[in-house]
Amino acid sequence: MMNKSPNKLVKEAKKALSTGLFKWNKDYVKAAMCYDAAAKKYMMLKDYEKAIHVYEQLIPVSLPNPFNPKKRSTKN
Repeated sequence: MMNKSPNKLVKEAKKALSTGLFKWNKDYVKAAMCYDAAAKKYMMLKDYEKAIHVYEQLIPVSLPNPFNPKKRSTKN
């Protein structure tokens, strides 16, 4: 992940949160890791507005779901 640009990391995180015909579950752990890495890279590049936006996207992914805690298990 360290060799990728922050834009690619954000796209990868969005892809991890999408579902499809063969992928039924969202991968919250991978998405959180990609969002966090992208935000840190934006901070290093001193693009603070994009870093804030990515951190805002990270919040709902990293927080547990109070209504259905089994939905976001970290087990693979």
